[in-house]
Amino acid sequence: MNPPQIIISSCHTGSSPAPGVGIARSIKAGYPNSILIGKDQSAFSTGLHSPYFDDVWLTRPWGDIDLDKHLNQIKDRLDETSGYFIPGSDFEARWLSNHQIPNVLSPSLEAFTETVKPFPNVHEYLPSKAPEYLDLKTDPREIYNFAVSNGWRVWLKGPMMDARKVYNWPNLLATWDSLLKTWGKEHFFLQKEITGLDVTVAFSAYKGKLLGAAFMEKRQMTDEGKCWSGEVNACPTGLFEDISTFVEKLQWTGGGELEFVRDEQGQLWFIDLNYRFPAWIYGATLAGINLPGMLVEAATGIPHLKSEAESHQFTRLIIEVPVSNDMQLPAPPVIKSKRKGVGVHKLTSINPGGLPQLMQRISKENSKSNAKDQKLKKFEKLTKEELNCLAPVFKQLSEPNSNTETPFRHYVEERARAPFELISNFAKRVKNIKFSPAYSIKTNPDPRLMKLALEYGFRAEGISANELLSAHKVGHSFENMVYNGPVPLNPKDLHGNKIHVVFADSIESLKRLCQLNPSPAAHIGLRLKPFESSSRFGIRLESFEDYQEVAKVVRKLLPADVGFAVHQHHQSSSNGHDVWLSQTRAFLQQAKLMEELCEKPIRIIDIGGGWTHESFIPFAGNALEQLTDEICQTFPKADEIIIEPGKAICEQSQFLVSRVLEKRGKDFVYEVVSDACLAELPLAVDFGRSVYHVNKSGDIAKLTTGVGRILGRICMEHDILANGILLPKRIEEDDLLIFSHAGAYESSMSYKFGNGESHESES
Repeated sequence: MNPPQIIISSCHTGSSPAPGVGIARSIKAGYPNSILIGKDQSAFSTGLHSPYFDDVWLTRPWGDIDLDKHLNQIKDRLDETSGYFIPGSDFEARWLSNHQIPNVLSPSLEAFTETVKPFPNVHEYLPSKAPEYLDLKTDPREIYNFAVSNGWRVWLKGPMMDARKVYNWPNLLATWDSLLKTWGKEHFFLQKEITGLDVTVAFSAYKGKLLGAAFMEKRQMTDEGKCWSGEVNACPTGLFEDISTFVEKLQWTGGGELEFVRDEQGQLWFIDLNYRFPAWIYGATLAGINLPGMLVEAATGIPHLKSEAESHQFTRLIIEVPVSNDMQLPAPPVIKSKRKGVGVHKLTSINPGGLPQLMQRISKENSKSNAKDQKLKKFEKLTKEELNCLAPVFKQLSEPNSNTETPFRHYVEERARAPFELISNFAKRVKNIKFSPAYSIKTNPDPRLMKLALEYGFRAEGISANELLSAHKVGHSFENMVYNGPVPLNPKDLHGNKIHVVFADSIESLKRLCQLNPSPAAHIGLRLKPFESSSRFGIRLESFEDYQEVAKVVRKLLPADVGFAVHQHHQSSSNGHDVWLSQTRAFLQQAKLMEELCEKPIRIIDIGGGWTHESFIPFAGNALEQLTDEICQTFPKADEIIIEPGKAICEQSQFLVSRVLEKRGKDFVYEVVSDACLAELPLAVDFGRSVYHVNKSGDIAKLTTGVGRILGRICMEHDILANGILLPKRIEEDDLLIFSHAGAYESSMSYKFGNGESHESES
């Protein structure tokens, strides 16, 4: 019987290796006389020099190869040798699945179509849960809120491979742009990160029958999350049976890999599915589970040599091998760089054969055939509440003699009032301690908002004397005010008026406040720096000596008739709900120890804020009551809890209305120039917001994400009001663009720029 002849593709062995070499080593272990041909699309594929390959098949890169001719070449080679082909790339396997070539040992088209990322149904076959996810083809504000609600512990994932962790909105947009340039205009989604141990199951199947499976726990990983060391054991019986049902339903042929995270409770979370053997597959062979050998045996009928387990643990080594004399490495491509020297582009080092180009090519026809239908479906309908809010804008601009110039802010009283009423009603329900919401003047000093704060019983919180004076002008009493700025308070600036509480941002400021006579406030407190924070604000308490230093100041200098207070502030919108709660509980323990050392009861606990509008509503409804009870139990002598909702109170109260000045582009890849700019939306790129398009007929649509941009009117490189937005083909000059969530810092931080006015004109 002739030894099996097998073509194995994807042979690169970088820091993110392809599986080709591991497959070859495993087959050689089971079939020492086998003839193995290493196939790849680039001479940069280092694994082609492996001694486990008897021959090399080097083709043109995927970006410029003739796919039809290449398909015939594969057929001819397999026919001539009666050999087999094991693709080592998901993309190549996906391409081949359309053609059903005999002796290609990879999954069928059905296996791909039934398990499309993010695999909403795969976990139904397996004893696992699926992490929460969100398709990126939606409203940018919804994407932003999804990331915020998960504490920015999210991964941005590509259509078949490539997963990158994102940390904030600008990073998300930049990462998404990078993925779009790599893989084309494909399906991307955000997925919640699951904390736990990375585990994975490699399996081998033939015509729907599961041949074997290996369960691996990752012990060491690269910076890219790839396995470097691991422990391999037999797949648990229950999981093996579920995988058997899975491959039978899909009539799976070839290798595969199921990736999971096992959390602290032992629950498996399904993360990813690969349609080929993993790069660590030889590690399973070392553990006595030769999955490629099992596949070849099932396909050829030739038994493979069974081997005993050498070890259940494996690790990778970096070694040098001689380059084949028949295939010398080409010179590296010279690329321009801001740094000195040249190098190989990162994408080339990971995918030297151009796999992203293959992905773009195999999906191109499908994209063309239904492009129009897909694009038109992406424009979302508005809610009734959104229409009611924006209706006055259309009425104002449609009046016959309207002289309204854009850009301008549209204030919505109902949206402004609702969160004030929400937190005010909560404060009224708290019985065992005074619960005081405070309106942050710096967030937006709009008199209308400050009057609402007064109406609903909010304290006025400022970071400067001028802010407090502006609040006094609209009716807030000085006795109702909170001072919480890094600049030391000078009582002279308040004309000798005493306020409710002032917080010190440093030891020096605390000493100064305590020594003022008369005291500037009924209560003096200190702001504590959050744990594991690089914030510039607050007093850091890292050692017992730090506590003692603060306690000494409070014991010796704080006047007997002045109350003691503590404060924290870090953004829930940056850290997430769970992290904010854990940080707050840590702050309370810090404050409790401080209270004991100071030998003076804490009277006021200010827990700060930093929520988005959307995240504050569930927080106030679900977690705030429990947190209030915890504070009362920890500080039984406390008189008051202060909360500063900040932007959660007012960001949704205003829209920015602008006009399109110019349209550019074609084929659904458009960008427009707006008459608004960063002067009106200074934080445009820092968080996601909804953008509405209104045409001349009055039709309105909420735009979803895409590949377009909305550019500002000024000559600044970073004046981009929206990146990654899908602009409709019908958008024209003089149409309206309306930006949501423009009522917080977007309003208070706006400035005069690009319109010919100067600040001197105000004096």
